Amino acid sequence: MNYLAHLFLAEGREGWSVGAVLGDYVKGAVPEDMPDELQFGVRLHRRIDSLADLNPAFLNDRELFSPPVRRFVGLYLDMAHDHFLFTNWDRYAPPHLGSVDDFIASQYRLLKTTAFEEAKPIQPLVRRMTRLDMLGGYRKWTAITRALNGIASHRLRQPNRMAEGIPELTAQRDALEATFHDAFPEIIAAVAAFKETG
Repeated sequence: MNYLAHLFLAEGREGWSVGAVLGDYVKGAVPEDMPDELQFGVRLHRRIDSLADLNPAFLNDRELFSPPVRRFVGLYLDMAHDHFLFTNWDRYAPPHLGSVDDFIASQYRLLKTTAFEEAKPIQPLVRRMTRLDMLGGYRKWTAITRALNGIASHRLRQPNRMAEGIPELTAQRDALEATFHDAFPEIIAAVAAFKETG
């Protein structure tokens, strides 16, 4: 799950949405002096990551890729899953979240204007996300593959074989989407249970 899925599962609540992005920045124990709603947003982010990482169907998808690129499958699937959510928004989104375009616009506004002081570290990312319309980019498969090629060539510090797996990702697109539709409702249900008890 990448940013769109995390924000979708945060349901548009400010602290949960900020936590959906901030979760990648908070390492170790969640600070106790963080506002409760924001603490929960970070914990929710971690729970979603755990559910996705341990989902048997998603784990089986790793076997669709050749051994040299399997270490990158988590990145491939994160991006692919957000594309599948974007293109099937009406299938999963409750009415109060609105259309996918309205939801994305509301999340950009929320993340840019949040009053949470703890959100300052994510503001450079939020500005870049908004300027490039990174969430809207999940609309097109070509944007997914372009972004992954960019990560392979610019963001990973050491020489790597990540780009080699991108054609494999495209070749397995239909199979991966079928898995997504099998597994995502389970994740939605598990997240709902976590919100009740977490």
